[in-house]
Formats: sequence, C-alpha cells, structure tokens
Amino acid sequence: MWNISNVFGSVISNDARHVQEIKSRIVMAQASFNKNKVLLTSKLDLNLRKKIVKCYIWIIALYGAETWALWRVDQIYIESSEMWCWRRMEKISARNRVLPRVKEEGNIVDTIKRN
Repeated sequence: MWNISNVFGSVISNDARHVQEIKSRIVMAQASFNKNKVLLTSKLDLNLRKKIVKCYIWIIALYGAETWALWRVDQIYIESSEMWCWRRMEKISARNRVLPRVKEEGNIVDTIKRN
C-alpha cells in the first residue's frame, strides 16, 4: 500500500480507504476538545456549548470528509467519537444514554454523507 500526502495534510491511499485520515482527524478533534475542556464542561447554556462543539470541534474532525468513502467500520468509529464528545461535555459515563440528555440525534455521519 502506498500513501501520498497532499498539500493540506490529507492522506490518499491506493485502496480507497480513509482509515488513517479519519483516525487522525478524530484524534485532532479530541485533542482540541481536551484543550477547551474547561469551557465545554462548564455551566454555560447547553445550546451554547453544543454550538461551540459543532463549530469548533467538528470542523476539525470533518475537514476533508467530503472526499471520504465511508465504510461501516468507519461510520461506527466516527459515531463513537461523537458520543465520546457529548459524554465528556455532559460529564456522564458510557453507561448512561447521552443523546436525549444533550437533545441531539447523533447526526455526524449524516452530515458527512450530505457533504
């Protein structure tokens, strides 16, 4: 397998898989979340914190996503990272249901497919 990095930091591989690219984007988004953890886990209004996550964290995670060919495994990885973010934001464990609490529908994969 060969990889070619383009000017913007995306990785193109000959097998049309974007696993490495998706994982690196998710890691960058999680690092950005952790840098702003104090703000994102504060007592600010829930809607404001959700907007910050969508505008600041998901922009990092989804950069170049319109070129990704999403396989089911990739979708599961992206959805789990979305749940990771919402759980950290609300300070709840993995056993609790987070989507009803943050009033979200878990739509990051749908956003990627639309783009």
